[in-house]
Amino acid sequence: MADTRDKTQTEEKKIVLVVEDSKTQAEQLVFFLLDAGYQVMVAANGVEALKKVTEVRPDLILTDILMPAMDGYELCRTIKTNPDTRPIPVILLTQLKDPIDVIRGLECEADNFIMKPYDEQYLLNRIEIIIANKYLQEGETMQIGIEIIFAGKKYYIPSSRFQILNILLSTYEVAVRKNQELQSLKEELLIANDQLSLINRELGDNVEELAAEVATRKKVEGELRLAYDKIHLMSSVTRHDMFNTLTALSGYHEIAYHEATDPAFVRYVTKERDQIGELTRLFHESSLFLKSAHSDMKWRPLPMIIQDIISNFSGSGLTFTVDIPDIVVYSDCLLDHVFTNIIDNAIRHGRSVSSILIRAVQSDTGVSIEIQDDGTGILENEREAIFTRGYGKNTGLGLYLIREILKLYQGTIHEAGSSQGARFVIDIPSDSIRNRTDWYPE
Repeated sequence: MADTRDKTQTEEKKIVLVVEDSKTQAEQLVFFLLDAGYQVMVAANGVEALKKVTEVRPDLILTDILMPAMDGYELCRTIKTNPDTRPIPVILLTQLKDPIDVIRGLECEADNFIMKPYDEQYLLNRIEIIIANKYLQEGETMQIGIEIIFAGKKYYIPSSRFQILNILLSTYEVAVRKNQELQSLKEELLIANDQLSLINRELGDNVEELAAEVATRKKVEGELRLAYDKIHLMSSVTRHDMFNTLTALSGYHEIAYHEATDPAFVRYVTKERDQIGELTRLFHESSLFLKSAHSDMKWRPLPMIIQDIISNFSGSGLTFTVDIPDIVVYSDCLLDHVFTNIIDNAIRHGRSVSSILIRAVQSDTGVSIEIQDDGTGILENEREAIFTRGYGKNTGLGLYLIREILKLYQGTIHEAGSSQGARFVIDIPSDSIRNRTDWYPE
């Protein structure tokens, strides 16, 4: 942007000198002044502005107050004390936070104030009016300085009546505009307050609805707990009586078995013994599930779980090899039943099982636990069938139940052995395991 204009160009457009040390604010002023049809010069401070005024006479100076080298007050005073530059109108851009700002503006004979932050259209209108009144002011010859005392300090006001009137009107206009803005903000605040009151009422209604829903849920939970307690009481009493009956039946069966002499009758009694044994096993499994209903899920060390289970087979003659990382698993006593059932199946169906390997491999997706025996193994076409309900002889729920239990932990199980022995692989997801070093018991 050129700092000088040729004569023809100057006659066509009014020149405004913008004095502003902030490049961002200066560019903003230049942009909309050019758009409004003015020629624009820019100075970064008062000293630079005075130099530009000697080169090209602007029609108006628009200056910030706080600047390095020479502030806006000093610039205005210098302009107004020089007869050659005195006719140039000077507008001060100010925050106007104190009445002293008005007095200091009158002291330096400023022509007007524009309060920051300013409305662009208001600034353009003010510039247009001041330039238009410039010629009226040039015709005013009377200028009587006066002294005033404000806030205990004496000030000398050399401004003309025209300048004083302009500044007072400008100050009044600013006060009116601020009052209108405050009134507008007050109305917006009232509207916002009404909206907030409405939201509060709606929130109160929602709180009441939520409280009613919580009360209903608590009532339902209480009813479910009562129903559960009734079922548990009935189950406990019934199971106790059933167990006594089963014990008596088993006793009578043993007497009949030992006193039987007819071979055909012995075969039937032997089958009855197997059925009574299976019934006893199922009875104990149901006891386990009833116990698990009263136990909480918690983080438990996997090596300790495996060692406790192995100790239950101390008299079986089996050799156990364990390779388990130091991890904890989120579970209850049903997981123990999974491992116990698999080892028990190996003893009952693996025939010549003498050793069992239990190892676990940890990965990003979780942990894979392998239980491998050295028995006869499982045929390939039976590897999936063994997990179906009622498969095989005298198996009850067996491996079907094991798979269903693992689903509760989002886990899986499959058989991956060979003729060298059975190998069950249990996968538990990473959400249910932690490294023991990161585990802090509750």
